[in-house]
Amino acid sequence: MKMRLIRAQSSEPEPSGHAAPGKANLGMSSRDVADYIADMTLQLSSLARSAGLTSVMVPLEFAYYEAFAAANKVEIPPEELRYLKTLEDACRSFTETPDGSDKPT
Repeated sequence: MKMRLIRAQSSEPEPSGHAAPGKANLGMSSRDVADYIADMTLQLSSLARSAGLTSVMVPLEFAYYEAFAAANKVEIPPEELRYLKTLEDACRSFTETPDGSDKPT
């Protein structure tokens, strides 16, 4: 069975989610592109696994995890980061002695 390669006519996405200058913009965000790549690499990995191509499957699984992580990135809101910093400071002040050294645990 021969498979036909399909050449993409799109540009590579930039980290900002916009196409590089002078290249076509597909109207897809970086998250959408990463999600699509995750889907495709998972399918390719499954195909490689079913054919017993472990040396092909493993890098595809790594690519899947990277794309999935990029597509499902969680960004902590700034106000939550400030709150976490105040908690960290409170914990630090609780565990430090007046001379600046840590209390024994």
